[in-house]
Amino acid sequence: MKSTSLLLVISAPSGAGKTTVTRGVLKAFPEIQFSVSMCTRSKRDNERDGIDYFFVSEENFKDCMARGDLVEWTKIYDDYYGTTKRVVEDMLSAGVNVIFDIDSKGARAIKELYPDNAVLIFILPPFMEDLRIRLLGRMTDSQEEIEKRLQGAEEELRAISIYDYWIINEDVDVSIERLKTIIIAEKSRLKRMPQVIKERFNILQES
Repeated sequence: MKSTSLLLVISAPSGAGKTTVTRGVLKAFPEIQFSVSMCTRSKRDNERDGIDYFFVSEENFKDCMARGDLVEWTKIYDDYYGTTKRVVEDMLSAGVNVIFDIDSKGARAIKELYPDNAVLIFILPPFMEDLRIRLLGRMTDSQEEIEKRLQGAEEELRAISIYDYWIINEDVDVSIERLKTIIIAEKSRLKRMPQVIKERFNILQES
């Protein structure tokens, strides 16, 4: 039986508020699981291995690439990020809805591999200048790193046409509600009608 799980891909330029919006939605829908990616960068003080990322060496990551174990991967600056096939296939088999925090390259890969399950959402800042202000306000990146992130943001924006939905994050609470609405609507699509509904109402075939 084909899985009706939602693979919710959330992408955004760095500083657009994606993490805050995603956490708000995960709190509202505790049954949705967060896909934990692998990465090769150093763990930050507030991060936990296996919760925020699976932190691995570059050698281990490249071994996974060589074996074809990754559904998607990307290199951001000097670090690699990716999602293993096992994680995705296990979620689909279990009928679990999943949120992925990945870039446009990964979003495209998920959509190509799982077109019936993938739902792509792009979160935008109100204006590009807001990104610069937010990144400066973090006080965690050097000026050079901020410029790299802004350049990366422009590249991500050029890929927005592959997405199904967009949200301009002017207000975090409003953005969370919009994302919740998208998820509810996608869960209610006829193509994801659960078997119990078909049996209860004697729906033998889809028109």
